[in-house]
Amino acid sequence: MNDQHKDDLPATSETSLDDLNEASDLASEPTFSTPEVPPITWFEALNSYNKKLADTELQIIRACEPLTTQLEDISHHLEALQIPSIRIPQLPELIQPAEKLQKIFSQSLGPAIEQLKQSFDELPPRTQNVLLLLGSHGWYPDLEMEMPMLWHLEEEFSTGRVDSAETLLIEYFEGRMNKIQASVATRFPHRSDLISSALDAHRKEAYELAIPVLLAQIDGICKEVAGDYLFMKDRKQPKPRTATYVSQFASDNFTYALLSPLATVLPVSASEKERGTNFTGLNRHMVLHGESLDYGTRKNGLKAISLLNYVSQVLSIDTDDHAEPR
Repeated sequence: MNDQHKDDLPATSETSLDDLNEASDLASEPTFSTPEVPPITWFEALNSYNKKLADTELQIIRACEPLTTQLEDISHHLEALQIPSIRIPQLPELIQPAEKLQKIFSQSLGPAIEQLKQSFDELPPRTQNVLLLLGSHGWYPDLEMEMPMLWHLEEEFSTGRVDSAETLLIEYFEGRMNKIQASVATRFPHRSDLISSALDAHRKEAYELAIPVLLAQIDGICKEVAGDYLFMKDRKQPKPRTATYVSQFASDNFTYALLSPLATVLPVSASEKERGTNFTGLNRHMVLHGESLDYGTRKNGLKAISLLNYVSQVLSIDTDDHAEPR
């Protein structure tokens, strides 16, 4: 194996997975795990917020039922009254119970609903920013990744500690490769032979053979599920064609945040003009059209695996109820 094809771990490794699991203060974010409870993943956290909001909406509807019933009773009373016999003093007596109920509702549920809504509104945009931040460096998160790790990666990339973040991601995806292979094969069994061959090539350090196959399968999955390609763009719209699929979820903060990398031009799908003259990252066009001769590295192979895993996961989610990936 040529020197250029050897493992390209950064020269300095500041953080390992063990270090991360032992850390108690990661980017000022609370740790979701306890010794008795399995750690929560970032997808579970986002999904949980969405379900809490839906549950709160249901609680509001139920809480309003007595008020609705009271108002209906008032309406029936007013309809039964004959115009000449209406006495103004009767109206406050009829309306007062409804006003009292409305006041109690506002004082008890109002602040809790507002706080929950604020928390939910903040989480999807931050999650979207993290996904795009990782994507700008050629990486895509695993839905099984723990929430503290995602925020830690955000901190590392945002503050310029790219080598440290990539060391962590390399270690993470190497450790997850077998489970990713099984997961993708379960969701797309008709692609399992090709993906298995590509991952076997990666394990044998034949990265030049693995990466093109992985990129082709990524585009194939997008076409199969989303109805269009990730690595193709419309001339009128400089975005991946999968952006059309993502746009239908624009009103759903949860799903839109999750799918945002499929609607954004990132290095792996960037055109020659978009990636610039000094570009050195993994790019599908440069690989498949023979422009890049040094793409065959361990890190680039794992970047492709992270993208394969990401599209397999997010395009397998039941968007009707935000269930776990099928």
